[in-house]
Amino acid sequence: MPKGIYQHKPLSGKTKKKISEMLRGKKRSPYSKEWINKIVETRKRNGSYKHTEETKRKMSESHRGRKLSEETRRKIGLANAISMKGNKHMLGKHWKVKDTSKMGHSAWNKGKKIPQMTGDKHPKWIFDRSLIKRQTERNNPEYKQWRLNVWLKDNFRCRINNKDCSGKIIAHHILSWSQFPELRYNINNGITLCHAHHPRRRAEEKRLIPFFQGLVSVSKELICH
Repeated sequence: MPKGIYQHKPLSGKTKKKISEMLRGKKRSPYSKEWINKIVETRKRNGSYKHTEETKRKMSESHRGRKLSEETRRKIGLANAISMKGNKHMLGKHWKVKDTSKMGHSAWNKGKKIPQMTGDKHPKWIFDRSLIKRQTERNNPEYKQWRLNVWLKDNFRCRINNKDCSGKIIAHHILSWSQFPELRYNINNGITLCHAHHPRRRAEEKRLIPFFQGLVSVSKELICH
């Protein structure tokens, strides 16, 4: 029959499945194997022996959940052993999490400064340097003693002390640390609060000043700032 005269209809999925089941378990003849190998080699030489992404996806789904037999595993292990013949020291070894530092090379920028990301050019640079100074001042012995005295005054309990209390206790400055430096270590300017009741925002801190002052019964001198 001349080639290209008659157009064949594409096989349906049902027909393909029947053909696949019929050929399953049958061994190909030497001639058939030789013919298939020649086609594969020709395609490899021409660079056309590549699966499309859709074909790769279908192949992946068809192999998903399939368990290899012991014989197949033994053959894969033997093939790997032959391919690793020149690297016998690696046989039987597996990479662990602690060994990942040995894989590949170190980062190209390790230990190097990047001018575009250094100093005030860094996106997380703190322009108000007084905030950094504040953190160091809160670590001094005088601040730690003030915090302990506030906790002792309040018996290490949140002064609000209701069912919503939760988290660790915090010694809170009623009048702001930055705006009232003369009252930083005044015990009457401190109140013990739990994490749940500690103000999250500046506006909330200012709104609760009278309430906190009422709890600690501050003097008139402290209120009149």
